[in-house]
Amino acid sequence: MLRLAFLTIALGASLAAMLAVMAASADADSTPSPRSAAYELTIVELAGESTQTPPSGTPEATPTPSPTLPAGSIVVEKLIRILGTDNAALWPPGPGWEMRLFAGLGCQGDPLMTDVTGENGRVTFAVPPGEYSMAEVMQEGWERTSETSCQDGIAPPGERLTRTFVNRRIRNGDVNGDGLTNAIDSVLLLQISAGLLPRDALPEVDRGDVNDDGEINSLDAALVLQFEAGLIDSLPTGTS
Repeated sequence: MLRLAFLTIALGASLAAMLAVMAASADADSTPSPRSAAYELTIVELAGESTQTPPSGTPEATPTPSPTLPAGSIVVEKLIRILGTDNAALWPPGPGWEMRLFAGLGCQGDPLMTDVTGENGRVTFAVPPGEYSMAEVMQEGWERTSETSCQDGIAPPGERLTRTFVNRRIRNGDVNGDGLTNAIDSVLLLQISAGLLPRDALPEVDRGDVNDDGEINSLDAALVLQFEAGLIDSLPTGTS
């Protein structure tokens, strides 16, 4: 009987010890160790850094090329103002005149291009869009009747810009500026030489010195009459 009681006590003590060990093991599994906590923290920190670092080797944006505008053209035309009419539609073209094209406004620097007007009195320059200026090269015996020797313009893309220069022959003896050298001019010259008319009364009085001797007198009046009558082909200093 004593042995049975002792065995029961021993088994009870062993069972209690086993239960205590199992309980301790369960408590140990439910409580994270400092090492595992540190490990988990390390994982979180690394994950945070990886999301903040931009990926390497990101390609730069490629710039979009500007569209190429179509070339335009500049047409420079020469017209010859004829006597007796102010209607530009009746003025003939002027072939053989040198025209110059400049970059920018004001005809400054060296010309970009030069060309000579054809039989139609025109020259065409193919140019990219932008600001340009055009000038003519004057010829001896001519005078300009257009407003300026340099004309500015902006060449639009794919379109045509036209500028016109107008000239006429210098007509010595045409002291009243009507475009004709005739008996009226001769009479006016005689009046000037006789002192009956002041020189500044005539718009083109300097053309009265047709023989270029520095004076306006009856000899100039006589030459003008001979020219009008067809007795001489031209006045001594004129190109009519």
